[in-house]
Amino acid sequence: MTNSFGLDTAGCNGMAYWSVARANGIHFAAARATISWGYADKWFPHNWQGMKEHGIHRLAYHVLYPSQPFKSQAENFLRAVGDDWDDAYAVNDLELVQRCSRAQITDCLLGWDEYVSTRSKKVIDYSRKQFIDDYTELGTWRKQRDWFLAQYLLDRSKEMPAPPALPKGVDEWLVHQNADHYIAWPGFTPDSINLDIDRWNGDDAVCDAYFGAIPDPPLDRLAVLWQAHPELW
Repeated sequence: MTNSFGLDTAGCNGMAYWSVARANGIHFAAARATISWGYADKWFPHNWQGMKEHGIHRLAYHVLYPSQPFKSQAENFLRAVGDDWDDAYAVNDLELVQRCSRAQITDCLLGWDEYVSTRSKKVIDYSRKQFIDDYTELGTWRKQRDWFLAQYLLDRSKEMPAPPALPKGVDEWLVHQNADHYIAWPGFTPDSINLDIDRWNGDDAVCDAYFGAIPDPPLDRLAVLWQAHPELW
């Protein structure tokens, strides 16, 4: 089985050409929408529309500031995404401590997730094992999340084989960010040569199912015969 191929991008990568990504096998992608309560990524509208136009499953992510109120951050994120959700979902990017306690960080991330879930049918949490274990409270909430986990090889231009290390209390992963210096394909991001590469826990069909995509039903024998020999009808 080949794990479904994805990437994530942000304004620092500059303009992304999603036709190039699709031609190179990208099946899903995450685009940064916002940071904290006041920043919106200028390239997000372009990325959001481009992913949609080229049939790439879409994730929008927010960089959480645990030192700031989760509600204003969630409102900033939802304002940036707008009403164009379709089969898309939200991602909460958990990487910052900002001198906050475990309780503060946990409350902020869970509050953001709950608030955003009023618009996004699924909310995914991005982080890494060490961060979750060191800076959040242990509890049943960890098992209830869909996890997008980062872990790389020493040579971060090459993909690390799955699975990523799991935080305590977690027994499943959804997405593995397995390289963050992957060499971009010619023509994808003229302003950046490095990509964050992701792999789904499953093949394209498994990824499609998560996003609610329904495959076309198989053709029956008469339909196959008609397509091959229309002159018989």
